Amino acid sequence: MTSLQRLRRGQLGQISQIGKGGQARVYLAAELEVPDEHGRFVFKEYKDKKIPIGGLDGIVAFRYRMADYDRAVLDVLTNWPLRVVEADDGGTDGVIIPLIPDDFFHEIRRPDGTRKRLPRDGQYLAQPEERCTRVGLTPVGLGDRYRLCRDLALAIGFLHRRDVCVGDISFNNVTYNLSVTPSVYLVDCDAFRLKGQAPVVPQLHTPDWIPPEGAKVQSARTDAYKLGLFILRVLAPRELSSQNRDPAWADQSLDPRGRYLLRKALASDPTRDRTTPKEWMVYFTDALKRNALATTRCTSRMPPKPVEAA
Repeated sequence: MTSLQRLRRGQLGQISQIGKGGQARVYLAAELEVPDEHGRFVFKEYKDKKIPIGGLDGIVAFRYRMADYDRAVLDVLTNWPLRVVEADDGGTDGVIIPLIPDDFFHEIRRPDGTRKRLPRDGQYLAQPEERCTRVGLTPVGLGDRYRLCRDLALAIGFLHRRDVCVGDISFNNVTYNLSVTPSVYLVDCDAFRLKGQAPVVPQLHTPDWIPPEGAKVQSARTDAYKLGLFILRVLAPRELSSQNRDPAWADQSLDPRGRYLLRKALASDPTRDRTTPKEWMVYFTDALKRNALATTRCTSRMPPKPVEAA
């Protein structure tokens, strides 16, 4: 591991807090320049300073080992950690990650009439239409919901093929945008687990997203279950949808094939096969073409594929 992949807090320049959660505080590092990287960066400072720095080195190194095109795709789909921030005593202060792109923020109208800029996370997709309208958000049609489900399946499948377990899939960790494709952007990637390694940052289960295996299990199979929950809740927005596990709620939004895949994904028996991200991606791609569902006109964020040598 080279010093290039670690920074000291004093190298970050002026920072300002922009958010906090149960495990970390997040600061905008407006002055920071990271060699070979572009854009704006944030410093995610862990409250627990005992997180193993070597494991975080491995998370950062995973991205740099990728082929250029794969790394570019990873950057489109996730805010993967770019550098470890080392404390003066050699422990862990946190990580440097890209700032969530502007496209994945929105403004909501608060009860007092003021507006607040927030990441456009998945919770809004499960809300009844009238509630979204009340806070100033444009309702999301069925075609766009299909596209969001397809793109989340694409992102999870991309990671699974590279032996990465996502773990905490929930509305908190999936941001979305209707004017670009892929239309989802995954956050909190420092908690993702590489095959053959223990998770560096605790892989938690968000309440109401715990799989049938229980709260101690995180795997590609539990990822598949939570992907099914996401799809169900996005396709059946109504009161209490964010807690719903009954696939029948989405029956009106799916054809017979989709209903079968959703029930397969959410089977209560954890030993049964679950619908894979690839199956979902194929299904939603075909359904969008076959049914000519209306979607928002969007631009592609995917990097151009490399030209193969003749």
